[in-house]
Amino acid sequence: MGIEQDKIDLTCALRSAAEMGLHEGVCNHFSYAVDDKTFLINPQGVHWLELVPSDIVTVDAAGNRIAFLGPTIARQRPDIARKLTAGMDEPLIAFGPILESLWDDVEIERRALGPGWLDGIGAILHPATMTHQPRHLLEAVANGVPIYATSTCGLAPDDYMPIGRFRARERAAPLVTSATAS
Repeated sequence: MGIEQDKIDLTCALRSAAEMGLHEGVCNHFSYAVDDKTFLINPQGVHWLELVPSDIVTVDAAGNRIAFLGPTIARQRPDIARKLTAGMDEPLIAFGPILESLWDDVEIERRALGPGWLDGIGAILHPATMTHQPRHLLEAVANGVPIYATSTCGLAPDDYMPIGRFRARERAAPLVTSATAS
């Protein structure tokens, strides 16, 4: 049984629980330990009856996953993000549509921006050529998530590290979130 089957099974368990009325309450979630380092959890903001396996979030127990803020259009420089994340052990978290075929052979976990979007993220790659109103980057900085970006990211120089300093195997210290602390 692989992680895809585990996601199907967790989705079924959550849907069954919702049908029995067990989805109501404060901070309800199910999690499933895949191994000593990885677990699956249902995302915030998606009703349990509407979940599909691709909604299930894969979390590194240390909370040091890498994210790319999409969409993957040319000005966001997805080619750079793809090159920098090649060979990572866990899927890249991508926000927004995947528009280029260069991602076809890359394991990606798709997420939507919303409550809890920073859960389990240890760094954000942002090699964009221009960013107008970097609200999500500012939220990440305020929450202590390291940003690796270009000088056109819209942040003050003290708020990000140059994209060239990112190394997939040498990530920032883990971020403790509601998902990793419970």
